[in-house]
Amino acid sequence: MTSPYTPEFEHTDWPPAALFGHVPEGNSPNQVLHRVEAEFGNVADGFTELAAADGALDTRLDALDARLAGIREAINALLAGRLPTTPDLPVSPGVGEDNSNRAILLDGAGGLVVFWTSRRVNNTFQVYGSRLDLARPGDGFSPAVTISGGSSGASGESAVLLPNGDLIVTYSRSPGGAVMKRAATLAGLAAASETQVSAAASGSAGVVLAGGQVVFLVTGTSTNKRWAFRRYDPAARTFVDSTPLPFGPATHPPREPGPLHASVFGRFVWLAYYGTDTEDQRFADVERLDAANGSLVSGGGLPDLMSTQYVQAVSETEALVFYNASNGIRMVSAKANGSPSSTTVPGTDGWDYLPAAVRDTDGTISLCYIRSFTPTDAAVMVTRRSPRGDWGPRHRVNLRALSSGVPQPVLVPGQGLWLVYGSHRTGDVDLYATRIITEI
Repeated sequence: MTSPYTPEFEHTDWPPAALFGHVPEGNSPNQVLHRVEAEFGNVADGFTELAAADGALDTRLDALDARLAGIREAINALLAGRLPTTPDLPVSPGVGEDNSNRAILLDGAGGLVVFWTSRRVNNTFQVYGSRLDLARPGDGFSPAVTISGGSSGASGESAVLLPNGDLIVTYSRSPGGAVMKRAATLAGLAAASETQVSAAASGSAGVVLAGGQVVFLVTGTSTNKRWAFRRYDPAARTFVDSTPLPFGPATHPPREPGPLHASVFGRFVWLAYYGTDTEDQRFADVERLDAANGSLVSGGGLPDLMSTQYVQAVSETEALVFYNASNGIRMVSAKANGSPSSTTVPGTDGWDYLPAAVRDTDGTISLCYIRSFTPTDAAVMVTRRSPRGDWGPRHRVNLRALSSGVPQPVLVPGQGLWLVYGSHRTGDVDLYATRIITEI
């Protein structure tokens, strides 16, 4: 009879004679006992490996179930005329409305960073920030970091990632003018000191990185209400311009400057803005700034503008400006020293507003906007424009009602399109993030 465990004992009788007092030649009782113990150890290891394999199988089955559930949800979304998305991730729900100024960026460590303003403490607007690790979205956003703080209010937040991985955030103090903070991490921004960007009577309007230069955009002072820019060298940590340099219509300076938006292509910054002049006439224009030398050229006016505009640079010589008009979302092709041309985005009408766009590396443009279906139901919509200029069908992103905040799309390498938007589905405006699923 041979061993039921391994062939090692096939030359001996079983049970081993050593267990009954007779020791075969060359085998001491201890040697045989060690062999028996080793065989039982091998069996125990086998059961351990089997249990581990069973656990791994359970894990893979759970993952498969989740994947099948995701495919089922994606199919149901497509059948319902919606784009499939991941579950909404709350950025940082809290007391008080969270107002986004589209200060959203990808940091240098695989994170999506969102900045916003809210009256969470003492009913005073302050700037907050939170980060999502895109490699572990299930962990959710980090706890909110108070960026501004202090007794005076802060708003008009904007942010940019520097080539070395540092973050710059700019905002307006009330009073105090436009200021900026710089730090290596989101948490470091809280303790960073404020640096004055513009005079106390002006405010922050944004910040971009163009051609290695940081360009701060500010609103005018009480005596000169034109917009202005100020360049900053991030490597030298010094301002290139000693004071902000004005731009905008000098022939009919604004009585009240309106919102401004900027987009970058290489070293060029495309600027779109509107305001009300001293004769109470609304105007809207586009300009292109060369960050290398500070020169400006006109891109023409924006006809029929009714609300906040969004500019998307497509080349050194052209930018597309989106805004809502009475008949739908308008798209203006603005060219340096050229005449702009205007069209309506197909499928949009007067119920669509707050457009925002992002351009992929192949030239495809994803346009997001809010559409009101009923007084209690507004949702984020997405449509795409091919590099040839053809518009595809529009799709509803989410089912949740009362999506009222400014949508901001962000292209994430390897993951596609992420969307950050506001919703007062809980009775208070909060920010949410979701990834639009484009492949399974």
